[in-house]
Amino acid sequence: MKVSRAAWLIVPFLGFAPLAHAVTVLSTVPFSDAHSVRCEMMNVSKKDVMVKSELLNAAREVLVTQDLKLASGDIAYSEALDGAWCRFTIENGTAKSIRAGAFINTGTTFTMSVPAF
Repeated sequence: MKVSRAAWLIVPFLGFAPLAHAVTVLSTVPFSDAHSVRCEMMNVSKKDVMVKSELLNAAREVLVTQDLKLASGDIAYSEALDGAWCRFTIENGTAKSIRAGAFINTGTTFTMSVPAF
């Protein structure tokens, strides 16, 4: 098999290509009758985790977004009226790195929690 001269010029530069950065996305199911929704997450790993938390409405519009660095054991949340569901993007970890979910308020208190998958 004969390899062209162009291939010999390109091959050494392939080592300089950036590596793909895998992210994990978790989300809750949407709720239509919630008064407010609180998206909550906790880092259960032993390392710091970068998480993007988004609270969306029924039309899939982002109401609240946060880019957070959670240390081991840290808990963070965001809350909004007319929220419908939560999406969590874990930038340097796995789904096992955090526990996340939505807390649903249908009036005066948070009455239900929904895990993110």
